[in-house]
Amino acid sequence: LYWIGSLGTDAIAAVALCGNIMFSMFGLTIIIEIGALAMISRRIGAANLKGIDGAEGVAGQAMHLSLLLGAIVASLGMLAARPIMLLFDASSAVTELGTAYLVPMMAGFMAMFPAMALGATFTATGNTRTPMYVGVVFNIVNAVLDPFLIFGWGGLPALGVAGAAIASLICQALGLLALFELYRRRDMGFPRPHLLRWYGVSAWSRMLRIGIPGGLGALTRPFSTLFLLKVIASFGPAGVAAFGITVRSMSFTWLYYGAMSTAVATLTGQSLGRRDVDGIRLLVTRSTRLSILISVGLGALYWTFAREVVGIFEQENPLVLDLGTTFMRLLVLANLTTAFSMVWAAVMQGAGDTRPPMVIAILSNWVVKLRVRGRGAAGLVPPRPLDAHRGVGRPGDERGARWRLGIPGASDRRDGAILSRARGTEEFMDEHPYSFVNRRKFIQVLAMIGIGGRALLQTRDARAAVHAARSAVGGETAWPKMTYRELGRTGWKASRLVMGCGATLMFRRKDALLNAAYDAGVNVFDVGYRGYYRNAEEHLAPFLQKVRDKIFLISKAPADVEAEPDQIITPAQAKRAAELWGERMDESLRELGVDHVDAYYLMASYNPSLIESDEVHRVFQNAKQAGKVSYLGLSTHRNAEKVLLAAAHTGRYDLAMIAITPAGWYDWESKGILEGTKPMVQLQPVLETARKAGMGLVGMKAA
Repeated sequence: LYWIGSLGTDAIAAVALCGNIMFSMFGLTIIIEIGALAMISRRIGAANLKGIDGAEGVAGQAMHLSLLLGAIVASLGMLAARPIMLLFDASSAVTELGTAYLVPMMAGFMAMFPAMALGATFTATGNTRTPMYVGVVFNIVNAVLDPFLIFGWGGLPALGVAGAAIASLICQALGLLALFELYRRRDMGFPRPHLLRWYGVSAWSRMLRIGIPGGLGALTRPFSTLFLLKVIASFGPAGVAAFGITVRSMSFTWLYYGAMSTAVATLTGQSLGRRDVDGIRLLVTRSTRLSILISVGLGALYWTFAREVVGIFEQENPLVLDLGTTFMRLLVLANLTTAFSMVWAAVMQGAGDTRPPMVIAILSNWVVKLRVRGRGAAGLVPPRPLDAHRGVGRPGDERGARWRLGIPGASDRRDGAILSRARGTEEFMDEHPYSFVNRRKFIQVLAMIGIGGRALLQTRDARAAVHAARSAVGGETAWPKMTYRELGRTGWKASRLVMGCGATLMFRRKDALLNAAYDAGVNVFDVGYRGYYRNAEEHLAPFLQKVRDKIFLISKAPADVEAEPDQIITPAQAKRAAELWGERMDESLRELGVDHVDAYYLMASYNPSLIESDEVHRVFQNAKQAGKVSYLGLSTHRNAEKVLLAAAHTGRYDLAMIAITPAGWYDWESKGILEGTKPMVQLQPVLETARKAGMGLVGMKAA
């Protein structure tokens, strides 16, 4: 819009209208992105990589479907460009300019659809940088190319608004070629589908069932906005120009929301593939906090400099400046709610459940927003646009402007009452400075609320929150000293508390927390391999460099086998699973930056026949002889009693981490107490059998 601004208000209005049309149409490409992202990421999380039904086949089918949809949408869009512009009852100049701009933009869908499919494939593997870099580079190229085609620089024809659209079309095509070339060269983490190979259409229906509700949800807001634009266009080009400038100026924040949504959906799909529901809860909490922080920060900037931002694109028309400033500040307030809804909708999209976000989007945009439009465009713009500038004070003076919301004089009476109460409170405080809570006590209460609330969110433990709150104001004694007991046959005097580092360090380092645990006497640290706990081992490595010889270090990885809990696995299955487990042990050592761990667990153990397998013992013994590990352990949430007894029977296992509570065994599926379980006091014979076999027992999910 910066270059278009010099072509006049009609040109700005035309591009603004077309921009919202394209933004509405862009929701169609989300059908491919959401469907492919959910299906591919789920298969990657479940390690289902090869074949037509794996990540390879789904990625290939997504590309073929995107090529078909791109050709259909582009063809229909180019044919419908002029009829669409005529729907808005804009001036003839705006209609003609808009049509010239819209036709090349519609052609760009032939590149956009397959680019979205490729981007979803990269993103599903956790590689969000490649699509981002390609997008950034060709957006810069687009900005550089625009004036050459708009004004005819360098001897090129001066095409006006059509030149801007053609520049976008060229860059979309180049961006697709760049993505495809990177796709050919990069390691995707699964067999890369060949685009000329036919993978069938078996995934198309599932992809569309996931993608269409997501696409419709994405379409509801821009399409309902098009109806509002029809109202705004009837007020004249100034209203449309102000609307377009504001929306384009704030598109930076929506790019962030899109990036965050993509990341959350990807991690959700991968976590579900691994059946890691706790990881999703952690993801929602942290991504919501980050989203709120960025929304408030960017919103403050847009609110403060609203008039200056609008003025970058239009300085000559004061009506555009005033309307744009007001609308931008309203959008800042609206975007604060997006910080929450974006994360929650992305989680459902990543899970493949796209219907609830679609229903909510339809209700909010077509029922609420369009019902409000009868009282003025965007809800607050009055039926006569110039009336907004006839309030108290001079035209254009924001300090004198006032919105009236239906009751004449209501705002005057309300403002006066508020000011009167404020003055009364101030006078009372001056006359009775100690009538209210003692200042120091008041500050202490605030500190306790803040620190205690933060501790409750982090630990979900009311006792820990109360302790943190009281400690903050010097009202709590120290925690009891750490006690120790021997950890099975290892002989290690282990702290009664074990530091679980897997979920804690998945996304970033937390050296202060690790140091606090170590200083409190914790000397057993447990973590897990990258395929489940992402970067946890890497984030633990710097801490280990300082304390490695003073702690007992445990890591773990699953030995994947497709079998029911009580199924007897074959020797071939056991061999493949054990060798995979050994490879993951080597990977853990590299991530941790060490050449030896004290113990390595067979993670997520639920099949007793695998526990009893000679193949697992063979791989462990080879690793032990190579100096990589000292003790063999297991961890389990499922079928725990049978797994623990099987491990004790072999006499080979040194440690076991079991999901047990005072009420009995924990149930992984329901995330509660296992139905029909005995309480822990009645499970003592099982636990004693393991202890007699020399096994050290570590409890998890104990609360």
